[in-house]
Amino acid sequence: MGFVPQVRAARPTMALDGSWSMCSNPLTRYCPSPSTIASLTTTHDDDVIVLVAQSKSGSNRVTSVADNDGHAWTLRGVINGPNPIWEYYTIANSPLSSDIVNVTWSHDVPPGSGYDAFIVFGVSGANTHNPWVPKFPVEITGWNGSSVALSVAGAGDFVIVSTAVNDAPPCFTTTNILPFQTIGEIGDGVYGEADYFIKGTGGRTTVSFSCNPYSDPMTFLGDALRGPGSQQ
Repeated sequence: MGFVPQVRAARPTMALDGSWSMCSNPLTRYCPSPSTIASLTTTHDDDVIVLVAQSKSGSNRVTSVADNDGHAWTLRGVINGPNPIWEYYTIANSPLSSDIVNVTWSHDVPPGSGYDAFIVFGVSGANTHNPWVPKFPVEITGWNGSSVALSVAGAGDFVIVSTAVNDAPPCFTTTNILPFQTIGEIGDGVYGEADYFIKGTGGRTTVSFSCNPYSDPMTFLGDALRGPGSQQ
């Protein structure tokens, strides 16, 4: 009788799965798009879709998020203050094809204004039943760019950092942010950004993020999506 090897389905791995930003090319910081409407395309089923918004000087407020595909958006976290940050998310059970995502603000945003802007991106392979790692988000207002240590115990955890700065270049242009990678600049005039890091198997259980004071950092939001190995 021959040996029949046991075959187990491989767990999906976490990955960035599509993104939209006012600044389509972080390297050139080219920001041609209006700040209230995005078009997002993804390639996987069961993505967590994350949206991070900022308002320069706190002169505006996010009141709701909606998209053409009719997903229900949940407010995950908000940091109030002079440079506020909002984080929303939803679950997309099937891939998005040029899905229009719209942020409604408490005051109208002038066309082409970069002072109220957002970035939206998909993450594949996450635990969609209970997406977020406990003890997150980490919210700091009055941040001076000093190193912030984030605990990432689970293999595959997808760590998200968003920073708001004051009339200066974003952190990724003044600081070596490795092991983080930049998703994109949030908007021309806001100068904030969103970055990510995916924890591998074993190795470090914390990851740190800092920003050169030249960027005049103001607000820090750190969050983490559960890796595929988490069943909770």
